[in-house]
Amino acid sequence: MSASFFTILGCKTLQALSFCVKIEVTEIEKEEAYEISRAQ
Repeated sequence: MSASFFTILGCKTLQALSFCVKIEVTEIEKEEAYEISRAQ
């Protein structure tokens, strides 16, 4: 959620957009890894 909020605020240009997408993907991967480790 915080990653998406940051993306909305921060992505004013295409360069910023590509940077924000990388951050958002990283955050999603962290959340997925946490869910997997918690499930085990």
